[in-house]
Parts: sequence; C-alpha cells; structure tokens
Amino acid sequence: MPPISMSGEKIEEVNSSWASDENWLMMAKRVAILAVGSFNPPTIMHLRMLEVARSYLEARNVSVLEGILSPVADQFNKPSLIPSVHRLAMAEAAVRSSDWIRADGWECRRTCWTRTLDVLRHHSHEIKKKHGEDVKMMLVVGGDVVESFPCVLPDGSTLWKPDDVRRIFSGRSSQINGKVEAANRKDCDTQG
Repeated sequence: MPPISMSGEKIEEVNSSWASDENWLMMAKRVAILAVGSFNPPTIMHLRMLEVARSYLEARNVSVLEGILSPVADQFNKPSLIPSVHRLAMAEAAVRSSDWIRADGWECRRTCWTRTLDVLRHHSHEIKKKHGEDVKMMLVVGGDVVESFPCVLPDGSTLWKPDDVRRIFSGRSSQINGKVEAANRKDCDTQG
C-alpha cells in the first residue's frame, strides 16, 4: 500500500501486518477488540472482521476478552444515515447470539460526533475497569475506514487528524482488514 497523504502531509505507511511486531503481541496477552463505524446496517462482514482478528490473535496466544461494535452518533451527518437508535438496535440484534461480541451505545448516544481516538480511549478505560489494567484495547477497521484517512471536508478541515492516525497506529492497537483502493484520495463528498 502506498503512503497515505493527508492534506499534503505524509504519514507513515499503515499496513495490514501490524502484528508482525511480535514484541507487541508478547506484551498484549489480553485484549478487547473495538470496531467503530456507521453500521448502517451492520453486516456479516463487520462481524467477520472481528472474528478474523480474534482468530489471528488467539493463534498467537493472545486472549480476546470481548469484541465491541460502536455505532457512530447521528451528528456524523453521513447522507442516508439511519438514526442511531435503530443502528444500535440492529447491532444488538446482530450480536445477540455471540458470547463475546456486544454492541455498545456510548458513542451513538452522544450529542456530538466523537473522533475515533476518543472512542478508543473511552473503551480502553472501561475495559481496564472491567477486566484489569493489563488489558489492551485493539481497534479493528475495514479498508473503507482507511480510505477515509486522507479525506478533506468541504470546509478544508480533515476528517481524520493526522496526529490521531499516528497515535492509533503507533500504539500497535490497530488491525486493518480489507483492501484499500483509494488511499490517495484528496477529498470526500461526505464524511465517511
């Protein structure tokens, strides 16, 4: 994958082999997996993304304590976004039979759009309270999310703050699933 350009600024290449850093995996013996997005609607591929990440980690002796689907708030202003109350209900229905994946409404109940890094921090804090300080939080994203990294909004601001992307990926807390086809796109018609 080529380097991603954000508003003319180059950032480190993000690749799907984040976990090749075996030192990180050896330190992260217990993790929770977070998937963020519109879930408009939640699909089998959203669930599959979590399952693939779990299988990968468990094959490396990392215990996955739980998976979390976190739908974005209505204020994200994505065209045709179904109201969050319905997206959360669909996500809850999609994971009802899972013994390890749950849907969480913290993000979608907020009165403003919340950046992914802040959502990751919130869930990391909650997971540590629930399971202990040694638990790491891992963000799993699809290629569509990676495609949104370089997006420039109509007002000239970026959808993703370059520092947020660096913090998310430099902490080895992320895995990318899916093919990135438009990583060098300079602007977006919509947010996400």
